[in-house]
Amino acid sequence: MAIVLPDGLLGNDRFEFVRQYILQRAHLIAIVDCPVETFLPTVDTKTSVLVLKKKAENESQTFDVFMAIGKTCGHDRRGKRTYERDTDGDLVYDVQGKPKEDNDLDAIAKRFIEYAKSKNVYD
Repeated sequence: MAIVLPDGLLGNDRFEFVRQYILQRAHLIAIVDCPVETFLPTVDTKTSVLVLKKKAENESQTFDVFMAIGKTCGHDRRGKRTYERDTDGDLVYDVQGKPKEDNDLDAIAKRFIEYAKSKNVYD
């Protein structure tokens, strides 16, 4: 399961019971810190994605936790598309000659898939 949660829920002492509930019932497989712009301009909430795997009865297996910080999501605070730029400030183009969207969440997703395969997370 993957779930998007507000960072306030994850970091606030008053919501420790939520974290305990999750950890009692599931293995924490991954945490991805999303850029603040992810849900802007409509929702101004800082979020993270948690990837969980339901625990079996009396299961003691543990996993390393995949962690990543997303810095870009393909748009700015106003919803305007953003594009990758090189060190000189020039646009970077893909193989089709189109400007590459500045979105590192796609690369994080690919790294997570490789991680999950290498750790046999879903076997």
